[in-house]
Amino acid sequence: METFRSKDRQNRFGDLLMKAQIEPVCIKRYNKSTAYMLSASGLEEFQEYKLHVLCEKIAKGINSLEKGDLLDGDKVFDELMELANG
Repeated sequence: METFRSKDRQNRFGDLLMKAQIEPVCIKRYNKSTAYMLSASGLEEFQEYKLHVLCEKIAKGINSLEKGDLLDGDKVFDELMELANG
């Protein structure tokens, strides 16, 4: 992945756009990653992937529901609070 400082981004925007068509570009400010630039098709692929993962999780949840694998919400949150409080 190509990395640019934010100052470089201001001076070399055209180069940044061209590189983003090939691979994601990391933009750093004060030596910390602050943004990523990717092509339109890269964003579409990422959004499709996120939707696919979400649909799989929903299907898994529906399957558990149909099998009767249910959890009491209050019990789940009580256990989470116990874990959080040590």
